[in-house]
Amino acid sequence: GRMNLAQLNFGSYKEYGDLTNRFYNPRLAGGAMLDIGVYALSLMRLFMASQPTEVVSLANLASTGVDQTSGIVCRNITRRYGTDSSTALAVKGISFEVPRGTLTTILGPSGCGKTTTLRMIAGLESPTSGEITFEGASILDKPAHLMPDVGMGRTFQNVALFPNLTVLENLKAGAHLRKDKDGIEKDIKWVYELFPRLEERNWQLAGTLSGGEQQMLAVGRALMSRPRLLMLDEPSLGLAPLVVRDIF
Repeated sequence: GRMNLAQLNFGSYKEYGDLTNRFYNPRLAGGAMLDIGVYALSLMRLFMASQPTEVVSLANLASTGVDQTSGIVCRNITRRYGTDSSTALAVKGISFEVPRGTLTTILGPSGCGKTTTLRMIAGLESPTSGEITFEGASILDKPAHLMPDVGMGRTFQNVALFPNLTVLENLKAGAHLRKDKDGIEKDIKWVYELFPRLEERNWQLAGTLSGGEQQMLAVGRALMSRPRLLMLDEPSLGLAPLVVRDIF
């Protein structure tokens, strides 16, 4: 797998490049999709030497028959908050691509616009200016609740599960737009293979899980929509290294 890096420095585009030769995980060559943490942690160690960093990861999943080679393409996207006379600039004219079959990580200090960028891609916020396309088509007019239909899945910086539903019910909620019952059951078993802890606790209310287990469930639920693009917002935030290793 090829890896690209985009680093934001308080809203401005700073660096974009191919780090394939520097960070290579042979598991990705076999099509593994959840090695995001391996790259994120490696990159975090690299940049921690100069400044504290937080990690937002975007993972473009394996091909599902879509012909376009481009996944997400952001062109000169800007996000401002406030009125014309008094605005706060969160993201300033950044451009980057997440080609299909690659992993892209956005790095930067707190407040530099990483989550805002992810929210714009996910349809939770609209850019003040600029263009965002997915597989060749604009997604600026797509509301967030339709993004699973488009082929995108995501997790949140603060884990957003249904706390009063069980693990199994949360996984099924991730497939709420799907009609293929056999496929849903097959994918539940697949998620259990990725995260055996979830199968052990499939009866347990999500709100009573540990932090690491909740993060596993958040990733598993996102995968249940069969996304072609998976976006993870700080998936290792606040977790012990051993828990991060279990997840990724």
